[in-house]
Amino acid sequence: MLGKGSLRTVNRLLSSTSRRCFTAQIPSRSDLVEKHYGNASDGFFRNRKTATDVDRVGSYAALGVVKAISFTAGQLAAIKLLSTFSLPADAVAASKVEVDLRNIPLGQIAMIDWQGNPVFVFHRNESQIAEAVRDDELNLRHKETDAERRLGSEEWLVVLGICTHLGCIPVTLKGDYGAFFCPCHGSHYDTAGRIRLGPAPLNLEVPKHRFVDDDTLIIG
Repeated sequence: MLGKGSLRTVNRLLSSTSRRCFTAQIPSRSDLVEKHYGNASDGFFRNRKTATDVDRVGSYAALGVVKAISFTAGQLAAIKLLSTFSLPADAVAASKVEVDLRNIPLGQIAMIDWQGNPVFVFHRNESQIAEAVRDDELNLRHKETDAERRLGSEEWLVVLGICTHLGCIPVTLKGDYGAFFCPCHGSHYDTAGRIRLGPAPLNLEVPKHRFVDDDTLIIG
């Protein structure tokens, strides 16, 4: 039989073992996850994308699309700009018209086709010139002197044959001033192509032109 001292020793050992059995640590959920899937910084968790990651990817994709569109638009604009500086010779030639002034009698008006638009070349006589200069100081609707509307000799006036009211083509050597008259709505222009009566707001436009010599006019 065991002595009292031995029994006390056995009881202490049993009590200690029992406490250890009932106080064993139960593994937490995070421990189990780590055991089966590895650390959160690798494996299963490393390949998971958060909502922030998805939003960031979407933003980068949208930005890439915008940049691509902007780059394409820039390329098209550059190509269009370059094409304007490299027009073929025949296109440049078609933009200009040469007029033989010897074919226009004194006091008459010739209509020239320039890029699909009518241009009036007026070979003015002395009285027609005098009428234009005489009215320079009047309070005109669209104030311009005769000299401001001419390039070169005073006997030649070159204007675009389109009424500034609604774009009709005036008839020549008609109207109250014996020069240009638009019968559509009654606009009268004088021998300098200035609006004098009717609804037109502006004088007849003067297109780009130059005189090569006394007999040759270039329009355009």
